[in-house]
Amino acid sequence: MSVLVFGGSGFVGCKVMERLAELKIPASSVTREGKKPRHLENEAWADNVQWLKGNASKPDPLLFEHCTAVVTLVGSPPVPTFSQKAYDRQVFANGKTNAAVIESTAKAGIKTLILQSADIPVTLRRKSFGYYVGKQMAYEAAQTFVRQAPSRRVSVLRPSGIYGTRHSKNGRAIPLSPLLYPIHLVLNAMPDGLKNYLPSAPVSVEQIAGVIVSEALKPDPEYTGLREWTNQEIIDWSSDRIIDQ
Repeated sequence: MSVLVFGGSGFVGCKVMERLAELKIPASSVTREGKKPRHLENEAWADNVQWLKGNASKPDPLLFEHCTAVVTLVGSPPVPTFSQKAYDRQVFANGKTNAAVIESTAKAGIKTLILQSADIPVTLRRKSFGYYVGKQMAYEAAQTFVRQAPSRRVSVLRPSGIYGTRHSKNGRAIPLSPLLYPIHLVLNAMPDGLKNYLPSAPVSVEQIAGVIVSEALKPDPEYTGLREWTNQEIIDWSSDRIIDQ
């Protein structure tokens, strides 16, 4: 069993790699830099995963050898774009790169794929929003992946805002929990009927990573095909869940 992660040095990716290392699962992270992030230089667990250099938009087929599951977390933040160039970058980062990874996963004969998408408000689901267009492109590639072979399975996660501690490229910590965790508590405590009319509650990076790892190692035997994890399902997932290897 081995897991290949595209974007494993990012906010969510680092937590996924950490969890895999804790479980002693062979894991590789593919990024343009090909090295562990600066803030992980003194973390012992980071020496137990491979940090590989690669291009998600043109994945090397050799990267997929011997892995049993692929996780793709590539993307850019949902910021507004004010030029065609910026719009195209959003579509490329969130759509074309993930679609390329998914296509390569299919060609390699790997049957388990996990894609991080997003919980995008209805008002922003329009063609003028490059982030949404890119996420849809990746989602459609995931749909194609499972249509091509009935034994394949894809888990698509749709988190809203994510809280935890981000890190800049130079290793500086950017704590998001002081702002987003109180919002999570308030929104998640609302009655179910009211939640439909409010923004989705932010979710912790630990829970997203937990769901991703669980789906990569021990996907629900009840399904093949495509399973979508809503933001609320990610929140409700137990972080104490034990994954049997």
